[in-house]
Amino acid sequence: MPTLVEVQVSDQELIRLYLCTADHQYFTQLYTRHRQRVYQQCLTYTNNADDADDFVQEIFLRLMQKLKGYRGEAQFTTWLRSMVTNYCLDQLRRKKREQALWCSYEIQLTYGSSLITVTEESVTHHAYERMINQLPVMQRELLYNKYGRGISINDIAIHQGLTPSAVKMRIKRARELAGALYRQQLDIDEE
Repeated sequence: MPTLVEVQVSDQELIRLYLCTADHQYFTQLYTRHRQRVYQQCLTYTNNADDADDFVQEIFLRLMQKLKGYRGEAQFTTWLRSMVTNYCLDQLRRKKREQALWCSYEIQLTYGSSLITVTEESVTHHAYERMINQLPVMQRELLYNKYGRGISINDIAIHQGLTPSAVKMRIKRARELAGALYRQQLDIDEE
């Protein structure tokens, strides 16, 4: 009879087997299969190999606990990527509060016909955070990579397997949504 290593088993099947048996060999297989991808995504956020390694360990510990919540409606890799993005963004937000590291994080928003830059000086921290938290994960990630980290359109396109024009369009849509959400927050704050 072939062993698990000899037979390529889907992620969903590994998850099902792990949840049914609690046998760590299945989780180890998931870890082995996805560790490098998670590491690369964490490295994109941290730009530091040691921090990325720490993030990977914490993410897989959390993953072990959250696998029960995976319903299989999306591919496991999509679900995992979203989890990694949320974890990384949460850690960066925490660092900001503790060390004010995100003070230079800027997003350009269209407000009427003029272009403004959002900083802690021009908007309250809470309105800005609410706006960022309302953005879908993938749009947050795009804006952070482009404006927060200064990654080029071409590098983002390569990393996501898209064309540069597709990345530009997605950034444009993300900025438009961020602008609308920001204006909505301003209206709420004025009430």
